Amino acid sequence: WTAGQVSLLKVPAQQFTLSGLAKVRGYVDGSSVDAAFYTDGNALWKITDSGRTAASNPTVGTTLDLANTGTRTLINATDGIWSGIDTGVATKMYSVIGTPTSGTIEFTKNRVVWGWDNAIYGEAINTGATITTHTAKFTHTNPLWTWSSITEGPTAIYAAGGTTTQSIIYKLVPDIATPGTPWQVTETAVMPSGETIRTIYGYVGSFVGIATNRGFRVGEIDANGDISYGPLLFQPTSGCTGIIGFDRFMYVGSQAAHDGHTGLFRVDLGT
Repeated sequence: WTAGQVSLLKVPAQQFTLSGLAKVRGYVDGSSVDAAFYTDGNALWKITDSGRTAASNPTVGTTLDLANTGTRTLINATDGIWSGIDTGVATKMYSVIGTPTSGTIEFTKNRVVWGWDNAIYGEAINTGATITTHTAKFTHTNPLWTWSSITEGPTAIYAAGGTTTQSIIYKLVPDIATPGTPWQVTETAVMPSGETIRTIYGYVGSFVGIATNRGFRVGEIDANGDISYGPLLFQPTSGCTGIIGFDRFMYVGSQAAHDGHTGLFRVDLGT
């Protein structure tokens, strides 16, 4: 990254061995300590430099995804949407009818947005009794469709999903003037056949990182809120997964790319 300088790649030390669903979200806790939530299957943990502490995840269903807004966790599970503060007891915000087999969740545009199977929901944070009545904002006509990731841009919410052979990013625009009505939904980015999206990540209102089973792309958001994406920047054998932004970079998780090991790529958005 500095012309004329050569340095070794960093090698992280493994802290824990996970046996179940692995999701991680960073935050700063109430004591101004850098921390992160992470899942190991249905177990939820808080980790800092000094160690880890069990966090509350009382769901009796199966955890599907994890998000957060500051110190508040947002847990998408097969029995509902749960939320807790830091390591405090989590409570169920929204229940579910039926048993979804897939799901994703994110806090975007001042609301909790989540997917269950082929349907997208969006509601305010609920700190009272569990709400049992809510209507999908958009349901894909293909019952085999599943939602894999949600993020936001300046004027819209973006939801990525697909089947085993096709992936599409949809642009969702909530009707702020008339709460409770269906959202405006349009396709904004279609992946090549056979390339399926695992994660999308909006950053600084201009870029969207797209991690797929084939590798990593960067998309740009235009004035209409539509996404145009570029070519695959690199193609690890097992594709890419998680994305996070810091400074002018996106950091992207990959498998079997670094001499056969799991690792990170760093993408300079300035170039």
